[in-house]
Amino acid sequence: LRVKSKADLIEVRLDCLSNLTKSNSSKIIKEIISKKPSPIIMTCRKHAEGGKFQGTEEERIKILKDCINLNADYIDVELSSGKDVIDNLIQKKGKTKIIVSYHNFKLVPENLNQIYDDIKSTNYDIIKIACMANSLKDNLIILDLIKKAKEEEIDIIAICMGEKGEISRILNLAYGSFLTFGFLDKSKESAPGQVSCEHLRYVYRADKLDANTRIYGLIGNPVSKSKGFIVHNLSFK
Repeated sequence: LRVKSKADLIEVRLDCLSNLTKSNSSKIIKEIISKKPSPIIMTCRKHAEGGKFQGTEEERIKILKDCINLNADYIDVELSSGKDVIDNLIQKKGKTKIIVSYHNFKLVPENLNQIYDDIKSTNYDIIKIACMANSLKDNLIILDLIKKAKEEEIDIIAICMGEKGEISRILNLAYGSFLTFGFLDKSKESAPGQVSCEHLRYVYRADKLDANTRIYGLIGNPVSKSKGFIVHNLSFK
């Protein structure tokens, strides 16, 4: 119920469940789906892209297939899983929508547009790209990619990670990102730079951001200690 009041969609990180095994995955997934308060994205993130799954790649893909068989709303599969794996999941997807994703925890790569095109070449439903920001300018690259996708009428989730990427986690919605990610409880962030669901909804009014949103900036040092963003956004509201 706490999640339902703060988020429209929930991501479940199956790779973070210590009790998940090859033999009981179907049972656990079925229980999660049966109790969902909102649509859910089922993710079993591979270790190379920031995940915690300790099993084999075959076991990980089997878990994603279980999610499809049990009618998950969305599953997330990495582009690096390979074309054959992605094609096989898409052929079996039924009503489940497939998010084909790319994660880079070091930087925004120079070949970002090529990665975007590689995902486009799959029979995806939604593209997801998440990269580490090493400068504030990296946010502009990601926001420009969202604009490009929207012009091509493509559903995309695109964000920068890390402290310098926090801006993109809020403004991507104004540019047309399919969604953004927030954490429910402190210290439970699934990636660096996430903003709390509470701040996203009640301070930044994330569910109301669009192309007409006017953007104001706060400059300070150390700006992270300022409470101005709370005061100003409440005033704007």
